[in-house]
Amino acid sequence: MFNAGVGDATKLRIKSLFNILYKYSLTHDIVEKDYVQVMFANGNPVKRENKSDKVSFTDDEIRLLWQNLNSIPFTNMILIELYSGWRPQELAILKTTDIDLDAGTMKGGMKTAAGKNRIVPIHSLIKPLIENRVQEAAALHSEYLFNDMNGQQGTHMTYDKYRNRFKKIMDRLNMHHGPHETRHTFTTKA
Repeated sequence: MFNAGVGDATKLRIKSLFNILYKYSLTHDIVEKDYVQVMFANGNPVKRENKSDKVSFTDDEIRLLWQNLNSIPFTNMILIELYSGWRPQELAILKTTDIDLDAGTMKGGMKTAAGKNRIVPIHSLIKPLIENRVQEAAALHSEYLFNDMNGQQGTHMTYDKYRNRFKKIMDRLNMHHGPHETRHTFTTKA
């Protein structure tokens, strides 16, 4: 079951669901044993055994993204992430109220205490991209920096939408990167 070709996040969600179901079932005497513990007794199959190292975007790949900025939708999102270091989820949920164009900063973050509500400077190369996104959000009456007019569950960006747009851009430009490699690239270059 856990070799279904899905990502680690999906596997963790499945394990979490099993944990909740068995906890409930034990509490209500539906089952006598927590089988999740048995399933995961021989190590944690949630983590991939051959997890490859993250690979930074090359300068040529970043140039290619800039060259396709106006021809491939959401390329600006990847560029903003490459120059700001946000986690994909953090970037997807940034609100326009967290953008201070006058001060040249963005505020957001999640996951760790140090990562929450951190102030990130806006790199001069991506400032026009962010300004355009703020204007677009205002025109859409959206509180979110990133929006997708073709979204089926609302217009604001979610991590799943982000991941799908990211994959389409990577496929179209014949690049082989995962969404978190933008953050890896930022930290490597910083």
